[in-house]
Amino acid sequence: MAQYPSAAALRRAAGASLLAVALLAPAGQARAADTENKAAGAEAESPAPAQAPARLPPSPAARPPAAPRDEPPSDTAPSPRDTAAQPAAPTPAPAPAAARDDGPRRPRFCAGIRAGNYTFAAERIAERARSDGLDLEVVHTAGAAENLRRLSAGECDFGLSQSDLFDLRSAEEPEAVRGIAPFKRVYTEYVHVLCPIASGLTGTAQFGPNTRLITGAEGSGTSETWRAFRAAVPRLDGVQRIPDPVNLVAVNRVKDGRDVCMLWVSGLNSSDIQGANAMSANTPDKRRTMRLISVNEPVLRAARGGDGRPMYRFEPIRARFGSYDNLIDPVRDPESRALRPGSVVVPVVDAIIFAREGALSALPNKGSELVKAAEEAGPAIWARVSPPPPQQRAEAPPPSGRR
Repeated sequence: MAQYPSAAALRRAAGASLLAVALLAPAGQARAADTENKAAGAEAESPAPAQAPARLPPSPAARPPAAPRDEPPSDTAPSPRDTAAQPAAPTPAPAPAAARDDGPRRPRFCAGIRAGNYTFAAERIAERARSDGLDLEVVHTAGAAENLRRLSAGECDFGLSQSDLFDLRSAEEPEAVRGIAPFKRVYTEYVHVLCPIASGLTGTAQFGPNTRLITGAEGSGTSETWRAFRAAVPRLDGVQRIPDPVNLVAVNRVKDGRDVCMLWVSGLNSSDIQGANAMSANTPDKRRTMRLISVNEPVLRAARGGDGRPMYRFEPIRARFGSYDNLIDPVRDPESRALRPGSVVVPVVDAIIFAREGALSALPNKGSELVKAAEEAGPAIWARVSPPPPQQRAEAPPPSGRR
């Protein structure tokens, strides 16, 4: 049978253990203090590490937002218990960089498609203005209608557009052109209406529901002119519109058809006119296949814009202008009965620089430099829009009738 110590013996052993712990603790603490003192001395004798180069404090805009006061600093890792108890805080979004100050914004000049007359004119004007200290930014757009919209929205300071389009908007939607004013006429274009000779049409007064008319892409200057015609002459609203681009493909459709006509707005002797003139008589017997017709609508002569002024001037296009001899019917002299070059009378449309309210007053010379630039660029622009007849043409930029 095993012998167990008595309770008295156990109490004597426990008291001895407690006495040993009490006697040994000061010695252990002394040894630990001595170890710490030696380590501190060694650290004091070792050389200090090289300091990192000084950096300027970041600007307030570049500093990340300060953490809330009840959160630990960003360089203090939370304990596993804290991580389990609390969801991770979202990473703060960086503060936006300070805005760059590049100086005054360049005035924006809304033009048109890259290969069109509006862009050519705007670039020539901008070149001239730059030499006088006015740095214009030429902006490519879809053309006349978009330029007015951008001016109204404050996206451009200046823009080229058509006189009849501005007048139409002034009458229909005055708010759409509020704060926009015509500033400088740059050049003039003519409303051309081309029909097959086989159709028998000689003027727009003969147009009816069976007439089919190519009017250009929706929103183009040509389509907007036709919209102005329809607003003034409700009968024309019954004409079947074909929103095809105005180009030689459209001219060929007129040549090969009997009931399709084409309308487009361009200068005299444009590349499209030259192409149409050559195509008209390009037949085995050299007979003409197409003719330009008159816009003989009396109501259009009385049409007024929002300011009460006539929307259109009417001028003749004469066969002897150069590229029209195969497109305009000759007329017989009443006395000699001899045939002589004929003419057709059509509305003319002005290409105008429009200015947003306040844009002119912001220029150093209040717009004088822009007038001077447009005047100096005029000859180059006119040679592009309405080039001289082929037999008289000097070296000039390739013309185009489309904007």
